[in-house]
Amino acid sequence: MSSADDLAFIKSWVNTRAEEFNSIKPPKPPRKPRRRTNKTQQSLLESAFQDNRRPNTAAKELLARKLGMDVRTVQIWFQNRRQTLRKKKLEPIIVPQNSENSDEKQCKDSMARRIKCF
Repeated sequence: MSSADDLAFIKSWVNTRAEEFNSIKPPKPPRKPRRRTNKTQQSLLESAFQDNRRPNTAAKELLARKLGMDVRTVQIWFQNRRQTLRKKKLEPIIVPQNSENSDEKQCKDSMARRIKCF
């Protein structure tokens, strides 16, 4: 390619409209609607969670059949439930406001380890 050809290519590229660039990307598939569990499903899932927080594939398949749900939906429910439980265990951290004693230092040190301080 000559420098004139290079220059022509650059000018055509610079003058390309943004819409033409966007048409290069394939369109995203539409999202599936969000699934909500009803009260019966929720209570059965909660009782299964109390029995076993990490059910194996066979247990998830059985539970999914009983509930009329996808196995993947049951799996995601358990993942979300375990994460919710972890977050709730970390929430009650209380740090003293105006005390400059050894208890405050101990409390600050314990925050890194996520231990309750009063």
